[in-house]
Amino acid sequence: MPKLISDERVALIALPEPPADPKNITVEEWDAGVPLQCRIMDYRLSATASDTVPAGELCAGNNAQAPGRSNYEGNVTVMRYLTPAGLADPANDIAWTTFKDKGTTLHLVDREGPEHDADGAAGQEYSYYEVVTDNPTKPTERAGFIRREIVLLVQRAAENRKLVA
Repeated sequence: MPKLISDERVALIALPEPPADPKNITVEEWDAGVPLQCRIMDYRLSATASDTVPAGELCAGNNAQAPGRSNYEGNVTVMRYLTPAGLADPANDIAWTTFKDKGTTLHLVDREGPEHDADGAAGQEYSYYEVVTDNPTKPTERAGFIRREIVLLVQRAAENRKLVA
């Protein structure tokens, strides 16, 4: 199989409600999600280094460790869609509406491979993240499009799963 360029092949959706089973999201649940990938500049939802726990015997001369609890991180850069008068464009400002309020619990699912706007299909790989939003911040560099950066605090995750029928 050839390598695949990620351009237009990354999808990020917000589910309208928690999935019945985050480790077995259905095609129907995926297709009911709100697509966000065309209203954001970038995002990161990913595992990071796990906590560690001591794992060495008392007689060992080193400090052996084993992986403990998993850790995750998340952030998103949301594009703003405003009218020339500075009012939110309700048809296009969906990502801002989704992420703007601190403390909002969201159920996000990302998928890589198929075209970003392709319907879900059984067997496609996805990763699920339940996140809580932090306060939106203005970017350090203000040139370019109006946007906000938002930290996403990951509460639960199910990575590298497959959609089910």
